[in-house]
Parts: sequence; structure tokens; C-alpha cells
Amino acid sequence: MSDFVKRQQELKANLTMQIRDVIDGAEAEGRGLDQAELTKIERIEADIENAQRSIETASKAEERAAEVALASRGFEVIEEGRGDAEIFRSMARGEVRFHEFKNSEKRALVASANTVPVDFLDRVFNLAKLVGPYLETSEVFVRDSGADLRIPVMSGYSTAAEVTEGSAIAESNP
Repeated sequence: MSDFVKRQQELKANLTMQIRDVIDGAEAEGRGLDQAELTKIERIEADIENAQRSIETASKAEERAAEVALASRGFEVIEEGRGDAEIFRSMARGEVRFHEFKNSEKRALVASANTVPVDFLDRVFNLAKLVGPYLETSEVFVRDSGADLRIPVMSGYSTAAEVTEGSAIAESNP
């Protein structure tokens, strides 16, 4: 029997004794119960009924837990095989409130066929020049390592111009 059920039974016994004290007091004085005493007894009886309902609910819950334990005997707990991306999506949707992501081992990059090619920065610069004034305003590179940073530089950019029909088109090669 759980501590909760024991406390509720003690509460129920205490409330029953309070009713008995009110009745014994009226009996000792040789009179009937007045309205205040009847109201007090009604409130105490309502509390007794609440305690009894709590005892029944807790007892049912204990019985169900025992049934579940009996039915699940022999099963093993297996962790869900979702990846970090799916867990993150579940958190964004509000389905999961907490998850502790484990740090994966980080390895140092060495020059090989699997690393980012040097001309990647060239592509970024060309795209940045097309979409905004980022390269004209400032150029800040913060690096923690002492490794070389190869930045490709273009000496010329393609140009566009309107030309009339039949005239020569100027060459524009960066």
C-alpha cells in the first residue's frame, strides 16, 4: 500500500473522529445538534467522501500498474532510433520538450579529395558581388588557426553594354 493511500486513510479516520467528537459533545450536554454543528458535520462528511474517492483512485492505479508490470515482464526497453535532425524537428513542432544532444567526435581536416576545394571562396565572392554591396563595404576575416587562407582575387569583372545593330561588340573577359 502506498504512502498516499495510508495518508488518505488516516485523514478519513481523523475526520470520522471529529464527527464523533461533535456528536459526543451534544450528547454530553443532553441536547440535539444545532445548525452550526450540522453544517460542520456535512463539511466533514464531504471531506470523507473526497478521501474515499482518492483512496479508490489510487488503489485502481496501483492495480493497473501491477497488471502492466505483469504484462510487460520480459520486454526490454529500446531507445528510439531517431536521428538528431528528426529530434530537432520534433522540438520545433513542440512534440518534444527536452533532449540532450551528444557531442560527436570532431576530426581535423587534412588535405584530401574530400575537403572543400580552394576555389569555393571564389564562388562565394562572385555570388556576393551579384546580390549586394557586401564586398565594397568591408572585408573582415576572423580566424583562430594559423593556417594559410587563400583568397582568390579577380582583377577584372565582366561588363555589359548596349550596342547598335551591326556594330562590333567589345570583348569583356575577366
